[in-house]
Amino acid sequence: MTADRLKTPLQLALAVAAGTGVYAVAAVAALGAAKVQGAVVPLWPAAGVALAAVLLFGPRLLVVPALGHLAAWLPLSEHGAPLIAGAAATAGTAVAWLVMRRLGGPVRPIGSLRQVLALLVAAMVGGVAAGALGAGLLMLRDGFPPDVFLRIAVGWTVGDAIGIICVTPLLLALPELRRTPVPWRRGPEGILLLALTAVVAAASADGRLPLGQELGGAVWLLVPFLIWSALRFGVGGAAATGLAAATAAAFGGAGEGTLVPLLLFIGTVTLMGLLLAAGGVERRDAVAEARRLSSAVEQSAASVVITDTDGRLTYVNPRFTETSGWLPQEVLGRTLDFLRTGRTSPAEYAEMWRTLEAGRVWHGEFLNRRKDGSLWWEQASIAPVRDELGRVTHYVAVKEDISERKETERRLRSMVDELRRSNRELQHFASIVAHDLQEPLRAISGFAQLLRKRYGDRLDAEADSYIDYMVGGSEHMKAMFRDLMDYSQVDAAPMAPADVDLAAVVADVRDALHREITEAGADVVVGPLPVVCCSRRQMEMVFAHLVANGLKFRHPDRPPRIVVGAARRSEAWEVHVLDNGIGIPPEQAKGLFVLFRRLHTQAQYAGTGIGLAISRRIVERHGGRIWAESDGLSGTAIRFTLPLGVRPPGAAAAAPSGRTTLEDLPA
Repeated sequence: MTADRLKTPLQLALAVAAGTGVYAVAAVAALGAAKVQGAVVPLWPAAGVALAAVLLFGPRLLVVPALGHLAAWLPLSEHGAPLIAGAAATAGTAVAWLVMRRLGGPVRPIGSLRQVLALLVAAMVGGVAAGALGAGLLMLRDGFPPDVFLRIAVGWTVGDAIGIICVTPLLLALPELRRTPVPWRRGPEGILLLALTAVVAAASADGRLPLGQELGGAVWLLVPFLIWSALRFGVGGAAATGLAAATAAAFGGAGEGTLVPLLLFIGTVTLMGLLLAAGGVERRDAVAEARRLSSAVEQSAASVVITDTDGRLTYVNPRFTETSGWLPQEVLGRTLDFLRTGRTSPAEYAEMWRTLEAGRVWHGEFLNRRKDGSLWWEQASIAPVRDELGRVTHYVAVKEDISERKETERRLRSMVDELRRSNRELQHFASIVAHDLQEPLRAISGFAQLLRKRYGDRLDAEADSYIDYMVGGSEHMKAMFRDLMDYSQVDAAPMAPADVDLAAVVADVRDALHREITEAGADVVVGPLPVVCCSRRQMEMVFAHLVANGLKFRHPDRPPRIVVGAARRSEAWEVHVLDNGIGIPPEQAKGLFVLFRRLHTQAQYAGTGIGLAISRRIVERHGGRIWAESDGLSGTAIRFTLPLGVRPPGAAAAAPSGRTTLEDLPA
C-alpha cells in the first residue's frame, strides 16, 4: 500500500498505526544503547523508519515521529522529553523528505547514484535540523552550557543520519522483494555475512580488536563485508549490513569518545556500499535496456543499418539480410554502394548528406539491387546518432520494403491512365454518335414535315397523328443527344475556375429564359448570392436546369414562383432554388439525380431525365453535394453546396445565415 492507495480514513489510520508501532519499537530498542552526555543515542534507526514511512505513504505520515516518541516514552516517568524529541524528530523528517523529493525524485526503491547522494544530503540536513532543534530545546529546559549543547547536537545529528542511511534504503527495498525475491540459496550466505559484520563491529567497539589511531585498525575489515553485501544483495543488502554493524557497535560497550567516530566510519562505509549497489543497479538496468533495444532491433520487421560518419556499415539486422540477401560479414565495413541501381541521382544523395550533416533526419525512397540482382523499393528514414557530448558518431537508417506498395501504385496509375483513355474514347464516340445520329433524325423530322405540307390535304387524321409522333420523337431524341453530349463533356471540359458572382450568373439565366418565364407568368426572385471559385459556364448549366424545372413542373392552380438564394454554412455556401410547383414524393427525392430517372411520362412533362444528373455531376466536380427536399404538395427545394469563395463580395456579405424553406414561398 503506497500514498496513492491511502484513499480512505481507515487505510490512513492503519498506515499511521503501523508506522507508529515500528517507530516505537525501533526507539525503545535504541534507548538501550550507549548515550552521548547520557541523553542522546548516536544511533537512531527510528529516523530511518520515519523517513521511509513518509516516502512510501506521503506527508500525512509526518505524525509518526511524534506519536512514536509518545508511545516509546509512555512507560517512562519523563514527560517533557518525548515532546521535545518528537518535535525535533518531526522537523528532521520533514526536512529530509523535502530534500529527497527535490533531489531524488521517485525513490521506491532507491536504485540510482543520484538517489543515494540525495539520501546522503537528506540524512545530513535532516539530522542537523533535528539535532539543532532538539539540543536547543533541551538547553532551554535544562540550562546546560554551549559545549554540552554542541556534543548533544552532534550526537543527535549522527544518530539520525546513520539511522536514515542504514534503515531507509532497507525499508524501501522490502516491497520489491515480492516482485524480485532473493534466491533462497543466498539465505545462509546473508546470515553469515550479517553475523561476521556484527562480530567485527562489536569487537572493534569494546576494544577486543584494535581500532588503531583514527580508526586505522581492524575496523577496516567491515569494508569487504559491505562490498560483499552490495554486490550480492544490492541496496537493501548493503543497508542491512550497515545497520548490523552500527547496531553491534552501539551496543558493544564503546566509550563516548570512540562511539561517535566509529559510527561515522560505519555510516561512511555503508554509504560506499549503497553507492556501489546503486551503480550496479544502474548498470544492470542499462544492460537490460540495451538488451531490450537490441532484441527489438534484431526482431524488427524493418531493415535497420548503422553506419559511421563516412557511411561504412557497422551493423545490419537480420531483416536487412533477409531482404537484400547479403550476410553481415559480407557488408560490414563497406558503404551501401553495392545496393545502388542508379535510380537515385547524385543530387539526391548530396541533399541527403547535407540534411544528415546538419543534424536533421532525412526521409526518402531508394530502388535497391539485391545480391541476386533483383530489385526492390525501400522507404528510408536516416537519423544522426550523437554521443554524450552531442557529437554525431554514427547514422542509423530504418528502411521498410515498399515494393508491393510501389507495384500497387504502378497498377493504379496504369488503371487511371487506361480509364482516362477509355473516357476520352467514349466521349469521342459519344460526340460522333450524337452528331451522326442527329443527321437522320433531322432528315426524318424534315421529311415528315414536308410530307404534311405537300400531302396534308390527302392525309386523314390518323396519318396526321403519325407524322406528329415522328416529328415529336425526332425532336425528343435530338434533345436527348444534346443533353448526353453535355453530360459527357462535364468532366472533359477544363474547369478554368475563377471568382464568379453567382448573382450575375442567375441574372444571365433569367434573361435566357425570359420567354418561358413570361409565358408561364412566373415570378423569379433572386436573393443575395456569393462569389465563389467555380466554372462560370457549368454554374450557368446548373441554374438553367433548376430554374427551367421550376417553370416546367408548375402547379396548375397557382402562378409559379421561384426563389434563388444562398446561406453561409461553416465551411461552404448552401445555395437553394425553391419553387411552389407540384412537388415530388419524399421517398423519391434521393433518386432524383440519377441519369434518365423520370417521375412522369413524356406525355405529362416533356424532358430527357438528364438535367438533374448533369447538375449533380457539376456540383460534385466542384467539391459540393446536391439534394432535394419536398413534402409532395407545396413545391420542391433543390439545395447544393459550394466551397467558400476566396473573398466575400458585397452581395455575399448580406446573405442570410438561416435557411430558406418551402414555407417561405406564398401558396
